[in-house]
Amino acid sequence: MKKLEIRKKILKLRRENYSYKSKIDIKLIMKILKKEKINNTTIGGYYPYNFEVDDIEILEKLEKKKL
Repeated sequence: MKKLEIRKKILKLRRENYSYKSKIDIKLIMKILKKEKINNTTIGGYYPYNFEVDDIEILEKLEKKKL
């Protein structure tokens, strides 16, 4: 299977399963970061595109917490 065909299938699956109501659980993320002792580090993200998980809200909250 070619890369382009795989991308089309993945995009179709994301589109079919996308929900605007889906939220990332910030409390769970913070719990994991604390458990793994991850602090004072750089955490990267991305701008969601083509029905990807929206991580903007969690990145804004992490920035406010100065993680």
